[in-house]
Amino acid sequence: MSPIKTILVVDDDAIFLDLYEDALKDSYQVIRALSGFEAFKLLRENRVDLMILDSTMPGLTGLEVLEHLRETSDLPVIMVTADKDKEVQAIETGANDFISKPWDSRVLNLRVKKELGIVDAREEMIRLIYTDNLTNTWNRGKFDLDLELDHVSHIAMFDIDHFKVFNDTYGHQGGDEALKQFVEIIQSTLNERTQTLYRYGGEEFSVLYSHHSDKEVMEHLEALLEDIRTIPIEVSEGVFTSITASIGVAHGNNYQEADKRLYIAKKSGRDQVVFQ
Repeated sequence: MSPIKTILVVDDDAIFLDLYEDALKDSYQVIRALSGFEAFKLLRENRVDLMILDSTMPGLTGLEVLEHLRETSDLPVIMVTADKDKEVQAIETGANDFISKPWDSRVLNLRVKKELGIVDAREEMIRLIYTDNLTNTWNRGKFDLDLELDHVSHIAMFDIDHFKVFNDTYGHQGGDEALKQFVEIIQSTLNERTQTLYRYGGEEFSVLYSHHSDKEVMEHLEALLEDIRTIPIEVSEGVFTSITASIGVAHGNNYQEADKRLYIAKKSGRDQVVFQ
């Protein structure tokens, strides 16, 4: 079953927020904001699938919210307006659709369903293009795209230690099993909103962190290394072994610096994290 989609509704009128919630709550999780400033706070704290945004609000207007949002996000936005002139402005500013007040709940639900359907189709296309077939994580192409995002605070490059020897010992099928279980170990520790795993190539992987401190990254990676070295890897039925990994970390999206730190980690004995 697909997870319930979350709709953020932004309107300075609490009565309208109640109406939106009544209209949508049977099909979606609805979160509410009474201002543009509150909306950005909720966007930071929640995984939101679509925003319904009133065009006329005190403080930050709906159009100003949309303009700021489009600097960093392609989140689907349905603009709500009673002003025909603002409909044109909304589309020009980046709204995906608009609806007029007073709205009909059936029309509102159809507009929301349409926009979420477009998102689902796009995400499925992205998944097919950018998913690594063996490990079912993101591939090098997706890594190259996401590396340019402004909110990347740290990059960690991973390499499974002595993987050629591992393949020689257990065969390529055993190596494939190790790669899949290695990914499962890492994925089990990640916060999907702020930490993303990619297969860079071969036995090399990367995690991009968003909005993390140095301390948070190091604590995560040190605990992860302990999991990697202690959780058994089943290379074939009933045959277990263990692996270790070396990790290089750099600030921002500095891949070259992270790769240098990875090289130092491997040359210094492996099974360790080296930070920039």
